[in-house]
Amino acid sequence: MLCAVALFCHAAVLRPARPGPPVVTGEPSRLQRIAGELRAGLRTASEGLEADARALLPALVVGDTGRVPDDLREAFRATDLTHLMAVSGSNLTIVLALLIGPPGRAHRAERGGLAPLLGLGLRTTAVAGGALTLAFVIVCRPEPSVVRAAACGAVTLLAVATGRRRSLVPALAAAVLLLSLWDPWLARGYGFLLSVLATGALLLLAPRWSEALRERGVPARIAEGVAAAAAAQAVCAPVVAVLSARVGLVAVPCNLVAEFAVAPATVLGFAALALAPVLPGAASTREMPDTTAVPP
Repeated sequence: MLCAVALFCHAAVLRPARPGPPVVTGEPSRLQRIAGELRAGLRTASEGLEADARALLPALVVGDTGRVPDDLREAFRATDLTHLMAVSGSNLTIVLALLIGPPGRAHRAERGGLAPLLGLGLRTTAVAGGALTLAFVIVCRPEPSVVRAAACGAVTLLAVATGRRRSLVPALAAAVLLLSLWDPWLARGYGFLLSVLATGALLLLAPRWSEALRERGVPARIAEGVAAAAAAQAVCAPVVAVLSARVGLVAVPCNLVAEFAVAPATVLGFAALALAPVLPGAASTREMPDTTAVPP
């Protein structure tokens, strides 16, 4: 017991070896500079929004919480919506769904999404999805939840490329195992644990709960949203209780309401991020000046 307590009670004090500014040991790579420019472009494009929306859009899309004020952060914490400001598998799922369509048909020739409209085969779709996943990790930075989502997505895309019927539960298990072997310290991170638990709940519990709600006359869209929010909250609640020493009673309704806004905000945010370097006027939320007016 004492060993277990000691394992989770590490502390460290860091002191600079010498006064003055930090020493730059190396310049950012070209990919890092491009990613930084894209994130900066998204911040610039969102300048025309109201204060809260201007702070939240970069947080929802790329996890940039630098402009989120303390009162808004506390409001998200009180309603158990803090996870929305941490980029995770849900963001990558939304992005990949645009390419491969609904998850249940991603491995079929009659799948949805943009891939069949562009005439892409299964293998080409998998390669395009892999490139999209890599770009997602670079832009959003390799945080534990982002890396976990990318690993799970890579296993899934491999199943799409081989034409075999995929199973996301083995994909999630393989991703967690590989990431734990690559960096064992991830297993001690609350964010990583919550991400894995929420994903597992969405795969194992949410479909059954959604089906049960539909059998009782609940519309399909509402049933899916309620089941997803309830399953994730039920599985993550014990960990959240340990982490924050409380259990929120409004988590499920708040997450359910937020779900209808997260997907459109994510899609439009990534569209603005991609357009900002080449078409800043189309990406910006500011009103463009009227250039047709005759000067006095």
